[in-house]
Amino acid sequence: MLYGANLVQNVDWKNVIATDETTFRLSTVRRMHWQLPGHRTVRRTVKFPLKINVWGCMTSKGFGKITCFKENLKSHFLCTQIYQNCLLPTAKQFFGRKKDWLLLKDNDPKHRSQISKDWKSNHGINELPWASFSPDMNPMENLWALLK
Repeated sequence: MLYGANLVQNVDWKNVIATDETTFRLSTVRRMHWQLPGHRTVRRTVKFPLKINVWGCMTSKGFGKITCFKENLKSHFLCTQIYQNCLLPTAKQFFGRKKDWLLLKDNDPKHRSQISKDWKSNHGINELPWASFSPDMNPMENLWALLK
């Protein structure tokens, strides 16, 4: 945690694009109910609920592009579709021609794959070093929690 605290202090957050992806399932509405002691309530569930995957990004200046997709997110799709069509336009929108912005993403394997590393290197994208197992430090995680 100390690594994460030191990292946060030394970052110019005005130059960071925070990104994350999540899945929204339509059958996961949490409902409160009463039940008598000794009785079990039976809840109906859907075996294969409808779901939508969402990728989004934000900066200190505002929200960037959001995209919805049905596919499971793999490195190639992440780079060629999401980064190309959402991340780069958001960077241009908020930072113009400046190249000193940083990408904040979690340590999911698809972000660390060689395909992803090569794509970011070829497009001049610099990453913010991120402590392992610290998703709560990414502001996008808090946004998803509010939306869910």
